[in-house]
This record gives sequence, C-alpha cells and structure tokens, in this order.
Amino acid sequence: MENKSKPFHYFYLFLTGIILSILAGLLTNMINGLISPLYFKSIMGWQNLTGIYHAIIAQGIFEGIIFGIFLSLFYTISVIFISRWRCTYRLGIGYLLFLFIIAIICWIIGGLLGLGLAGLSPDFFKNTFRSVPDNFNDMLGYAWAGGSIWGIQFGGICTIIIGSLLFKIRWNKAGENE
Repeated sequence: MENKSKPFHYFYLFLTGIILSILAGLLTNMINGLISPLYFKSIMGWQNLTGIYHAIIAQGIFEGIIFGIFLSLFYTISVIFISRWRCTYRLGIGYLLFLFIIAIICWIIGGLLGLGLAGLSPDFFKNTFRSVPDNFNDMLGYAWAGGSIWGIQFGGICTIIIGSLLFKIRWNKAGENE
C-alpha cells in the first residue's frame, strides 16, 4: 500500500481539531449567551461586568482552545498510532468533522436534559445547583446554558475516545493496517 500521508498532515489535523473546538466554543457560547447571560453572571461571577455578551463569547473561545488542544492531541496521536503514520489528512479530517457534529449534538442533548430537569422539578433544580434564579423562565434559560455546556464538555471527551476507537475499527476492517 502506497503511503500518501505526509508528516505535516498530522500537524494540520491537530490544528484543525483545535480550530473546530474554537468554533464549537464560539458558536455554542454565542447561543448560550443569548439564552441566559444570567447563567454566566452567576457562575463566572460577572455581575458587574460590562459587555457581558463579548465576555461570554471570549470564554467560549478560551475553553475551545483549552479543550481543543487536549482533545485534538489525543485524537491526532491515536490516528498516528492506529495508522502507523499512513492516514491521509482527508481521512482524518472526515472523522474529525463527524466528531464535531456529534459534539454539537451532545451540546443540544445536554441543554435539553437541563431543561427537562428544571421543568420536571424546579425545586430540586434550585436546591441542587447554585445561583439558580427564582423566575421560571430565567431558570429554564439557566438550565439550558448549564446543561448544554456540560453536554459539550463531557460529550466532547467521550466523542474523541469513541471516535478514536471507531477509527481503529474502520482502519483494521479496511485492511489498511497491513
């Protein structure tokens, strides 16, 4: 089998993973900031901060960079070891884009779970989580923001691990490891 991979493909794959994580943090915090700036004021201690929406977006970018570095490094190293330096950028990025979409789905699921928990038992929700607003609509926005953030963080970690395992299964099944 001819090796069409180049070492810099893995560097590009690593950078692409970081960029996708930054994009996820940016987009999700843009939406979460519109839904519940109160969540960020409470959790981040930004009660007196002016320009809170911009701070929320910056926080999403920052967290995207941090998560992106670690998750992309894990994924890239997994691809290198599984393929023995023979994976092309095109194949690696295909999996990475799929994982990005799954992480966004985890963000949505987490938000919906937060909404469901707050809607099902507002008293439980208020007593379990800190700084939850008393107003029901504000509480639902707060629940969405918190749940969706947990969803994308935990989902992202699980997605990278599962995605790396799926890559291994496909690579071995295709006989590309020989």
